[in-house]
Amino acid sequence: MNKFIRNIVQLKWIAPLLGIIAFGVAAFFISHFLKEHSYNELKSALQSIQLSKLIIASIVTTFSYLILSCYDILACRYADLKIPTPKIIFASFTAFSFSNSIGLANLAGSSIRMRLYSAFGAPTIKIIQLIAFVSTSFWLGFFSLAGVVFTLTGLNLPASYDVSPIL
Repeated sequence: MNKFIRNIVQLKWIAPLLGIIAFGVAAFFISHFLKEHSYNELKSALQSIQLSKLIIASIVTTFSYLILSCYDILACRYADLKIPTPKIIFASFTAFSFSNSIGLANLAGSSIRMRLYSAFGAPTIKIIQLIAFVSTSFWLGFFSLAGVVFTLTGLNLPASYDVSPIL
């Protein structure tokens, strides 16, 4: 049993170490991509953005994340979780923020949901149901919207694909 406890203590250092490594890699790539631009150039580009456009973008972004929170609210109802709505919105906002920023939607969003909802007292099996519901409903909505858009606007393939229409 002592060996088991020692292994758990050693594993506690892995997550912070991975976080530090990920931060270092991100800092490296940001500095690599920005080295062609000076600080003054970046500062003037940011200052050239109109305040009204920043305010509109902030409002639209906030509204978007509130709409995305509906996935988690519906998922909590589906999984029969009795969690207060403000906590659900917080968990959803945090999960979608990281998954949309990092790009690893299922990995980042699911791990954050697992951590937050377990802190809210939800059992693991219910959290798994919630994650499955959110992921499935999000992708069903995404592909449904894409199908409607491609049907209404058409999709122009490059001539080199040489694909003839089925109909």
